[in-house]
Parts: sequence; C-alpha cells; structure tokens
Amino acid sequence: MHFTCSQCRHQFCSGCNNPFHTSQSQCSVQQCSVTGLHAHHPRDCFFYLRDWDPTRLQILLQNNNVEFNTEPPPGSQAGQCGVMEQKEEGARLLDAPCGAQSQRGQAGLCEKHYREYLVSLINGHALDPAPLYDTQELLVACGRYHLDHARGEAEDDAAYHSRLLRKLMTEVPLGDTVPRKK
Repeated sequence: MHFTCSQCRHQFCSGCNNPFHTSQSQCSVQQCSVTGLHAHHPRDCFFYLRDWDPTRLQILLQNNNVEFNTEPPPGSQAGQCGVMEQKEEGARLLDAPCGAQSQRGQAGLCEKHYREYLVSLINGHALDPAPLYDTQELLVACGRYHLDHARGEAEDDAAYHSRLLRKLMTEVPLGDTVPRKK
C-alpha cells in the first residue's frame, strides 16, 4: 500500500494514489494534526476496505448491481491463487504466482487477492462504502473529516445514523483520487 517510486522517491498509496507525507509541514490538508508518516485516504481506498470481509464487499457490489466473479477461470489451478507477484529470492526479484490457498466462492483467488479484486470493482464503479457503515464507523469517519457528529436532542438511533450518513456523503464526496473508469 505504501509505495516509493524507485526513480524520484515519491511516496504514495497504491490504493488511492494520494501522497504520503513524512511531516506535518509537508501535508497540505488543513486541520491535519499528524506529525509522522501518513496519507489522507478517501473512504473507498483499499487502505480502509482491506479490513472488510469479502461478504461485506460483495454486498456493497450487489446493492449497486455490479457483477463480480465467484468461480475460478477455466484452466486455473484448483486450490491455489495464481495472481502473479514479485517475490524476493536472495538479491533477485522473481515473478511467481501467489500460491496461497484459494477459497471456495472467491474466483480461485486467496482472500487477500479476492479483496483487492472486489475493491477494484468498487473503485471502478465509484461506489461509496458509507451506506454499509454502522454507527461507530460513521462516527470515526465523521471525526476523520472533522464533521460535527453531535447527537441531536431526543434523536433516536436510526435518525442519528441516517443524519450522519447523509452529512458524510454530502459534505465529503469521494473525489477523483482513486483510479476509476472514466
């Protein structure tokens, strides 16, 4: 997720392409209080969605009528993830299949690569994960973006959740930093 360009040394997130900052003075985000290495990821970045289980990612896609694969491609090796990775062998880098055990219903991929695949579909269709947030996740997201998340007087749980979700999605749109189909 944290990549450094081998030529210019630019540090960026592979999920959203946002830059990593090594100090607060380099960061251009107002109200940022982080002093160490950090990046400001949108809520649909793999940085956040990597912790979601595949079923939850699938629900987000299904709710938005986006098709996804669950069966391995014809001719793939059963039981092993075939995603090519660069692996270190001594001082050399070799391209080799992942080789981790694939899970049933995950398109012949290991769980890590299946999550990456699902998040790439979410990004490609510009889907906002916020509608699947529980109230605690909404509070964390509102805090991250410095949104007022005070509960209204006599506001019940459902109304509070609905208001926070509307506020987050309206005041903090996804933006264009995540690579998407145009």
